[in-house]
Amino acid sequence: MCGGCFVVKVWISKSSGVPIVEVTSGPGVLYVDGVETARQTKPGTVVFAVPYCPVGRTVEFTFVPSTGVRETVRIKRVPTVSGGASAYYAYAGGIVSGLDGRGVPVDVIEDTGDKRKWTSGAEEFDNGVVRFTGGGSFEGSTRMLLDSPHLLDGLRKVLEGRGLVLITLSAPAEGVDPVRCVMVKRVNYTRTGTDGGQQVDVEWVEKPQPSGVVNIMLNAAVGLSGRIAPALTWGECMSAGYKWGNWTTIDALNRVTGRQG
Repeated sequence: MCGGCFVVKVWISKSSGVPIVEVTSGPGVLYVDGVETARQTKPGTVVFAVPYCPVGRTVEFTFVPSTGVRETVRIKRVPTVSGGASAYYAYAGGIVSGLDGRGVPVDVIEDTGDKRKWTSGAEEFDNGVVRFTGGGSFEGSTRMLLDSPHLLDGLRKVLEGRGLVLITLSAPAEGVDPVRCVMVKRVNYTRTGTDGGQQVDVEWVEKPQPSGVVNIMLNAAVGLSGRIAPALTWGECMSAGYKWGNWTTIDALNRVTGRQG
């Protein structure tokens, strides 16, 4: 690799719908819409996913190497439609996933999923100044409609899993976080008709997305850290027919995620 040379490639995975970034460079920092997202400390090629990118809006990826000139790539994440859903649902629903961005598309998220409240105490001082006490957390609820009953088991595994959950809207909604990281407190499932549709009511506490919680050991080994996730999972490879054998990661990325070149 020549000094100061680097290549940045960004595409949307056709298997998961999550943006994938491939960087061939020395040390540097990746910014997503101006926010530091990943830090590369060793020279080489790294490939990773950015699961919290919003859907339906153009996002700017900028890599700033320690030497050389920054490079900027822009890309729009497209909606994910569940099996049998209409085009309308693609713009009214969302994706419920783990921190790696792999999850289940739901047909409708009612009221943009933004029913939330913040409860905290207050203290009044002798000089008449009032201050809130305690950090407090946003608590809220989201009602989802799932018209595809075969997706219910997958949705339950995500919502009832041990980790935090990402609720991603399928299109921008004014004043609403496009990707919300939450800890699920309670889930109620209600069958809506004879066709097996489900109304799913989720109560949650909003949480900041942790940094480097996915594949910590792998990221440390390749000199990569940040609010990122694996570009490819073994489950995706198995779904595409891959088994132990003579194939490379690049081959799988090309076939499973749609990487070109």
